[in-house]
Amino acid sequence: MHEQQPDAHTTPAHVMAMGLPVFKRSVQRSGMSPESFVQALTRTSLSTLVIWSQLDLETLLLAAERHGLDPLGREVFLVREGDSLDGQRGSSAPCTGGTGECRPVSGST
Repeated sequence: MHEQQPDAHTTPAHVMAMGLPVFKRSVQRSGMSPESFVQALTRTSLSTLVIWSQLDLETLLLAAERHGLDPLGREVFLVREGDSLDGQRGSSAPCTGGTGECRPVSGST
């Protein structure tokens, strides 16, 4: 008997993300529920993206963890060149910086 894989189009993001060890560690540090943590990320560090993937989430959280940054406090955020509503996506990168500026997080990928 084979196990059915979750469908990325119908499965909530926090359920899909629970398979990532860095997500579990980040949720535990935050003290939030997984669902609330994802909602907070989409309003902060992932808010610049039209569409984000599990790889984007993992990239962001690993960079934050590696550099001691808080993704919920907008200390690090993810940007993507060429993001658009038609589904065309460029490469994403974690950045730090204030309003309107982005300094790439070194060694994050």
